[in-house]
Amino acid sequence: HVIQANIVRDNMYNKVAETLTTQYADYTPVIIGSADDQGRADVVGVIKDKYASIGKQAIEIVYEKELSDNDLAQLDKSKKYIFVPLSQKEAAMKNYCPAIESYKKDLAEDMTVLFGYPEWVLLKGDRLKNAHNLNTVIYSRFYYDGKSERCIAFEHKFKDAFRHGIIKTTPIQAAIGFDTGYFLINA
Repeated sequence: HVIQANIVRDNMYNKVAETLTTQYADYTPVIIGSADDQGRADVVGVIKDKYASIGKQAIEIVYEKELSDNDLAQLDKSKKYIFVPLSQKEAAMKNYCPAIESYKKDLAEDMTVLFGYPEWVLLKGDRLKNAHNLNTVIYSRFYYDGKSERCIAFEHKFKDAFRHGIIKTTPIQAAIGFDTGYFLINA
């Protein structure tokens, strides 16, 4: 018998919003994005509605090319904010991260959080550094820490079994299907 479970998208979005409003109940969501970017309006809408249900109205900031210090000037620096970008694209981070970093530079560490997308679990270099600096919280159906002993052992076992390394994708499809495939091959 093989059972493979994946949470349904709508249920996952509800769980994400529920978790955010529980762990970050004292934060106000700030929805940020360019006018033509509606990439993840689905999950953003669920988050916005969930915050509204606990009495926190989202602030929406639409910028032209890049989020600027002037765009964020309307925010009260004595309040906590969770920035929720409409775009999940890693490349779009360059359009809003500098302004958020500038905004938070004189604030306590816990005053701002950046909400991130599953695609971001593979961030590297400056983008990973930005994510850490901005207290990014990322939701995902699947998390893979390629530096952990368990994952390193898995990669060696995978390479031994299939004679090549795993393909780095989001999520790591090899890790999701490896146990099932290994079971079937050995059966």
